Amino acid sequence: VNVDYPGGGFVGLGKKITTISYPDNISAFYLEGDVVAATKATYGSRVTGFSFRGQGSQPDGSVAVYCDGLTSTLIEDNEFVVYYRGIVLHHCRGPMAKMIRNNDHAAANVAPARAGSCFLLVEGGGGISEFSENVYVESNCGGGGAGGFVGQDYGILVTGVDVMYLSNNHGFGAKTACLALINDNSGTHLWNVHSSNNQWEPLSVAGTEFGVLISGSSGAYLKALFFEGDQVINGNTAGFCVQGTDPADILINGLQVQSAQGDSVRFSGGTNIQVNGGTLEDCDGANTGGSVHMRFGDGTNGPNGVVVNGVTMQQRISGYTALAGYY
Repeated sequence: VNVDYPGGGFVGLGKKITTISYPDNISAFYLEGDVVAATKATYGSRVTGFSFRGQGSQPDGSVAVYCDGLTSTLIEDNEFVVYYRGIVLHHCRGPMAKMIRNNDHAAANVAPARAGSCFLLVEGGGGISEFSENVYVESNCGGGGAGGFVGQDYGILVTGVDVMYLSNNHGFGAKTACLALINDNSGTHLWNVHSSNNQWEPLSVAGTEFGVLISGSSGAYLKALFFEGDQVINGNTAGFCVQGTDPADILINGLQVQSAQGDSVRFSGGTNIQVNGGTLEDCDGANTGGSVHMRFGDGTNGPNGVVVNGVTMQQRISGYTALAGYY
């Protein structure tokens, strides 16, 4: 379905009632706007109450809901099952809200996951300032991981945005990271992101590398990132990781990382990082004897300007070992 007029809304009877099955390499819904001319479906598009089901055991290229150049949209109360990408926001700019709210998602039970596959992708239009704007992601739940398979590369992947709020989401089971803030190859700015009260749960049985990954060395902004009360469970490499030269001005309050298979927190790069409070409990579940609760540097690169206040570290599970608290 191609929507190219303002206010084009589609309302199903419910995520367990109205089902749309779509083949690979197409979009089930394509919401086509024009942020420059403010024409087509730029304003007021809505998709709610559907169950989107991709075809095949491992989709490659299909998108359930593709939003192109929208200033406002609401994608709410849907179900996404077996997808390459569930939702894509491509260069969706403007002062109005793009709401992604109360959706369920379940990736294919296959391995390995398709590179770049994810529940939600928020990206720019290619230029350094052609980012998406004013994105709100609330109370979504799901991921991959049944039977030890992840089925998706990322849960939420952000490569270009200005002003984004994530709250009360539960994402689990992704190959690389449940939440990834990564400067793309074109170097689009990514800044002003607020993440609060989310649970990011990489599954150790599925080999997930990170719960939260912040990474970039393109020279574009990757800064003004605020985390408040987030929880990370597991993480084969690290529960929470910052790497590269771009990340800057990161404030982390009340972070809890629990049962990491590798490090609890790893700072391999970044500038001006502050960590206040929080609990790091049980790391090195893989029993390598080399993992730590908070690691600064990776032997080659490291952060610049890190302040840590009032963080509690403890080992409570007898099967988990740790080389050190700080390393």
